[in-house]
Amino acid sequence: MLFPPERHRTGRIYNFPTFNLEDCMSFAAGRPLGRPRREDQCSMGDNKTAPAAGDSATAPAAITPAMKEFMRGPVTLTLGARDRNKLAVATFCYGCRLSSRSGAVTVFVSRSRGPEVLENLRTFPAVTLVVCRPSTLKALQLKGTDARIHPLAPGDAKRAVAYLETLVEELGRLHDPEDWSRAALGFETDDLVAVTFTPTSVFDQTPGPGAGERVRA
Repeated sequence: MLFPPERHRTGRIYNFPTFNLEDCMSFAAGRPLGRPRREDQCSMGDNKTAPAAGDSATAPAAITPAMKEFMRGPVTLTLGARDRNKLAVATFCYGCRLSSRSGAVTVFVSRSRGPEVLENLRTFPAVTLVVCRPSTLKALQLKGTDARIHPLAPGDAKRAVAYLETLVEELGRLHDPEDWSRAALGFETDDLVAVTFTPTSVFDQTPGPGAGERVRA
C-alpha cells in the first residue's frame, strides 16, 4: 500500500470517501470536509458563459500548453459525475495523463473510494474535473460527455505515485503535516482504474471576478 491510511493525532481517520462537489472545493481550498449530502441538487457546476454562437456542445476544447503544465501539478484533481436524479457525486483523483494526439484527459480513480462516481459514469458519461492548486487556489474546470472507464496503462501507477509525492510537498508548504497528508491520500495501486474523457469546455474556477468564465485557447 502506498501512503497507507493512518489515524492522525486528532483521532480522525482521513481516507476521502466519495463526497459532494462543494466538499471537493472545500478540500482544495483547505477547508474541512463535511459529510456527503444526498439531498443536495447539483447541476455539475453552473458557469457564467453560455456557448458562443456556432459552438458545438460536444466539440473538443483546446487544452493549451499552459493548461497542461498546470494540470501536471502540484494540484488537486476532483472528478464529478451525476446520477439519474441529477445528484452530483465526486471523488479525488490520483494524477492524470494528457494525450497530445487526441486531447483526451485520463485521471486515476480509486475503486474503493469512488464507487458511486464510477457506477454513475457507466450510465451517464457526462463528467466534470476540477483542477486546483492549493497554495494559490488557481483552478480550472473541465467538462466532457464521453467518459469511459478502463484499466491503467503501463506507467500510470508510477504517475500516480509521483503525483502524490508532488502534492504532499505542496501541502507541506501550506504547513499541513506530512503524516496527515499521507494518511489522507492513502491508496493502493491495484485499486486504481483510469477514466478518460474528451474535454468539451474549460472554465476558470479561480476565486474572483473571472470565476465561471469560459477559457478559450
